[in-house]
Amino acid sequence: MTGVLGGAAAFVLWDVACVIVLRTFSICIPFAFPFHFYKQRERDLVASLQGRSRNICILVSGFLFFTCPLFLSSTAYDLLSGIKPDPAYYTGSAAVLVIMAIAGKYVGHGIWKKTHPYSLNP
Repeated sequence: MTGVLGGAAAFVLWDVACVIVLRTFSICIPFAFPFHFYKQRERDLVASLQGRSRNICILVSGFLFFTCPLFLSSTAYDLLSGIKPDPAYYTGSAAVLVIMAIAGKYVGHGIWKKTHPYSLNP
């Protein structure tokens, strides 16, 4: 139970920290964003990233709000559950991070396409 709650807390705290940092760079994501799910979360991202470049959309929506919190929460779960890290653990974690980063790129690109529906760029 500790691992699950710790993983969820890591996820929410990462999102809160990212919202605070991004608001200092004029990307106005609502402070309630970490507590929104699926459709509302996507609407908030699309509204906040309207008119931003593709790279910013992929960085924010794909990596900062998809890949990093998932990887951080799974790592927190592992450490709080008593899983002992060994060389195989680190290799597996690196592989999971690469897979999540690839998935994050596609998630970020999907958000960018929603913020720029009439763009001719692929």
